[in-house]
Amino acid sequence: MKFTYTFDKHRDEPEKTFDSYVKERKVELGSWVNKRNKVYLDTKFWVLLRDVALSRAKFEQQYDLFYLLRSGVQKGVLICPISYAVFAEVIKQTDEVTLKATIKLIDELSLGVSLVSADERWKTEVLYFVRSCMQPNADVHDVKDFVWTKVAYTHGMKTPHNELSSEADNRLLQKAFFDGMWNLPLLDLLDIIGLERLLNYPHMPDFSDLMNQEKDSYQAENASFKKIFITELGYILKRCEADFNDMFLYLFKKEFGNSPQKDEVSSVKAGSKFGNIIYIAFKHGKVGTKLPTFELEAGIHAQLIFDRARRYKKNDIHDISHAIAAIPYCDCFLTEKNLREFVIRKNLGYDKKYNCIVVSSVKDAVAMIDNIYV
Repeated sequence: MKFTYTFDKHRDEPEKTFDSYVKERKVELGSWVNKRNKVYLDTKFWVLLRDVALSRAKFEQQYDLFYLLRSGVQKGVLICPISYAVFAEVIKQTDEVTLKATIKLIDELSLGVSLVSADERWKTEVLYFVRSCMQPNADVHDVKDFVWTKVAYTHGMKTPHNELSSEADNRLLQKAFFDGMWNLPLLDLLDIIGLERLLNYPHMPDFSDLMNQEKDSYQAENASFKKIFITELGYILKRCEADFNDMFLYLFKKEFGNSPQKDEVSSVKAGSKFGNIIYIAFKHGKVGTKLPTFELEAGIHAQLIFDRARRYKKNDIHDISHAIAAIPYCDCFLTEKNLREFVIRKNLGYDKKYNCIVVSSVKDAVAMIDNIYV
């Protein structure tokens, strides 16, 4: 494993804060990623391509897809970014050979790029939404500049801090540590973690029974799709109220240089009131494509609930997470047949709304990539 040594660089830039340095690197990455066609593969497709790498593929078209994607990445035309949902499913593999083959392939085709975590995405979307409403003519970075990170940070960013060190030394350490993680391949990260610890990594529990109970309660009242959608959206916004409060604290400090007390913000119920504003905006169709993470989460769940014959399954949460990550920010989404049918239905139509081609078969993926991108 090669360690990126950048201490000397940061000693020469002591005035640059950690946050400003991270922002600089993320804007740089976003600009680079957004010049390529982004093809998001759900876990099924990563496994199909891994079988090619291990010479275990059963169908010739798996090889065609593998070489088209590899060629596109090498030519600088394509990139296949991951998300935490991909990482969480891939590391469930207990066989070291298949696990490392999958991770090696991800490093090659993703070029070390991931979408940021779902929480970071919706917070970025909301902040952009607020700023664009407050200052419609302001020169604000596009959301798509900030939704990309490196694979080591796919689940969020942790920053070291030593209370015994000075602010300057902590700043130096944090920026150098960030550089090391930023350039770390996923395979190296997993070697650091170790297979034994990886096998004990906590996985998301099965919530399908609880979700089917919720589905049954909607069906008992014969709810319409629109009512289910707006109710699901309300649940999502409710759980985000504390984060909305934090956002207003951040914006206030940015504008005035100091922060109000948290209890002052809480007393006026800023988070709750802002959630209501978003709720009403969605209800009246005024949001457009500015808050995709909220829309897709509420919409896909609403469609699953509205489909009377369909029951929630154990892996649905992961599949939904793939769609929420991929559709707003990628040009093509390769996924399961059932999920494709849901997101392109008339009630949702997310493929057209977000200009993302959604494909569920290897044959269609080969034709699409060959004809459009490569």
